[in-house]
Amino acid sequence: MCGGAKISGEIWKGKNVKNTVASLFSVLFAGVFVLVVEAGADTQTRVVTVTTDAFPGVSTLDVVRGEMDEFKGMIYRGNDGAVVELSLAQLRAKPQVIKRIDDHDVIYLGVEKDFEETRGGHANMRFLASGISGDYRNFRILLETQGQSLVLRSDPNFKDPESDRNSFTSVFNRLFLRKATFWGRTIGIEEVRPSLQMYYCFPEFLCMQEW
Repeated sequence: MCGGAKISGEIWKGKNVKNTVASLFSVLFAGVFVLVVEAGADTQTRVVTVTTDAFPGVSTLDVVRGEMDEFKGMIYRGNDGAVVELSLAQLRAKPQVIKRIDDHDVIYLGVEKDFEETRGGHANMRFLASGISGDYRNFRILLETQGQSLVLRSDPNFKDPESDRNSFTSVFNRLFLRKATFWGRTIGIEEVRPSLQMYYCFPEFLCMQEW
């Protein structure tokens, strides 16, 4: 269980592609693959892009896998330029803080006991729902491998009293965090809104986002 944080004021302040039929009918991705970066034997795959109306900018979450495609950890890159690298052992041990604002722990990330190195499993994004009461909610994720791809699904645990009880229970690769307010001041995160952004991928060159 993560401790709450009480406040008296505002919680934060606010190359061309070859002209061939083969290229045109390459791979259509409706999954979570956006960017892959190889570093030695490890591979980083971007799985989620996060935006919010609580603070400006974009945050991302990458999954790190080893030479045999085993899960090794995750990397959170914040809107403020902060980079948080977490090993699978750390994520298993307890939820880890990945976002702090004004000395408040706003977002945690951890994995559940069913999370395996080879197949994945459940992870939780624990977010501060109210800085006044110190309440937190859990947005539960099922992260699975499908061949070389990684797929994330919203999979709420309705037996969890702190579940956000998210109504979206399908594949996603984007999250919008809607802020919670009290008397015009931001006090936490009201809800997590998952969505799926589609990409057309040409393996020899690049992935093009379909807006």
